[in-house]
Amino acid sequence: MRFIGFILLLLFLVANSSSDSYPDDYFRSPVKHGLRLSGTFGELRSNHFHAGIDIKSSRGAVGDAIVAAADGYISRIQENAGGYGKALYITHPNGFTTVYCHLRDYTPTINEYVKSEQYARQTFALNLFPQPNQFPVKKGEKIGELGNTGSSGGPHLHFEIRDTETEEAINPLLFGFNVADNRVPRLHQIRVYELNEKRETLGARTFDLVSTKQGYTVRGKVISVNSDKVGVALKAYDHMNGVTN
Repeated sequence: MRFIGFILLLLFLVANSSSDSYPDDYFRSPVKHGLRLSGTFGELRSNHFHAGIDIKSSRGAVGDAIVAAADGYISRIQENAGGYGKALYITHPNGFTTVYCHLRDYTPTINEYVKSEQYARQTFALNLFPQPNQFPVKKGEKIGELGNTGSSGGPHLHFEIRDTETEEAINPLLFGFNVADNRVPRLHQIRVYELNEKRETLGARTFDLVSTKQGYTVRGKVISVNSDKVGVALKAYDHMNGVTN
């Protein structure tokens, strides 16, 4: 079987790819400085898909103010040595919950509450669910500081938007946040798998991709395979403006 003179067309089938059903003016940025990302929604991590966006510090250090993305109330507080570290969840009246992770600190009132619960329970790790009227917040109100707690790897804010009822994570970039990005994804390689009748792999080969004005192709423009059933994988990177990640 031969693929002759083809140009690869990449179709990204991304969950929540349409922003039609999400408000684009309800949430504000959770930071006061410009949004620069070190990680985005859906990235493949070692054992999971990334469920939010990672927002860089304004100066590569902890301490930037973190603010509520919209009116609501703090519905959950997590405190762990790993994972999300210090994390706050804010439930909003529009059916969504925002999540703020790896914080260095909370506001003094929340700090006092967390410490009293830690002493009362005699444990550092906490998973608290305050009452709706206990910690109401307004849009833009400071709720904590950007940090490097938990399994962070560097100062940043991990920020999520979830459906409150189902807890399904939704791409925050569908909600109208202003993140400069006009660099198209770059494809690097294609891997072709020869399959048998049971879709089991018989063999696989990797080919470098060549960029053209029309898209991408392979050197020689021909790939020959020894099976009438094939699988295809693509290696691609999606860079952003001014970001080397």
